[in-house]
Amino acid sequence: MAFDLDADALAETAAEFQKSGWNLTTVAGNVTRRDDVRGVVNECVARFGKLDVMVAAAGVLHLAHVLEIDDKS
Repeated sequence: MAFDLDADALAETAAEFQKSGWNLTTVAGNVTRRDDVRGVVNECVARFGKLDVMVAAAGVLHLAHVLEIDDKS
């Protein structure tokens, strides 16, 4: 499952996967928005029954201990 702001890029990525015989589920959203992240997690669990690993890489630099980061960060 791929999650990104850019729906067009997601469609291109899914097409590349499909050319290789793989099926990729895509969801457009913003990793910095809690509701978007909850939505993609819920979508993943609904489709696959569980979520094993998630990497949320927004490309934003903010140096802090992971337990000190809040929604405003």
